[in-house]
Amino acid sequence: QNRLRIVCEHDMVVNASSVIANNLDIVIRSKLTMNASALIAKNIAVNVMTDNLHLMDSNVRCDDSLLFSVTNGSFICDKTGIVCNNGNLLFCAKNGSIRINANDTFEGNIFAQSNIRMICHKFMFN
Repeated sequence: QNRLRIVCEHDMVVNASSVIANNLDIVIRSKLTMNASALIAKNIAVNVMTDNLHLMDSNVRCDDSLLFSVTNGSFICDKTGIVCNNGNLLFCAKNGSIRINANDTFEGNIFAQSNIRMICHKFMFN
């Protein structure tokens, strides 16, 4: 079961890049920032420990399950498409907020075939 596991002790910045794997597991101790990039996998789990998870002008696509977990920060999604074709999509921001920002030229921000769950203290959708 091919799994790509990325562990970063500090900040991680993905700029104009693609990460493609069968199963993708990303663990970041500090902050994750993605700009004009793509995450593509069958299953995706992204865990950020102490800061924000910020996706800007990016694409996230998976076939089965997708998890975004932020422990002491916020999940911020700016003009980013998130598609979960067959399974469940879970956003979890413990002690933080989830902010989904779109603009007039970007449609279809978030799609999941089964369930979308958001667990947070504060939720904002613009």
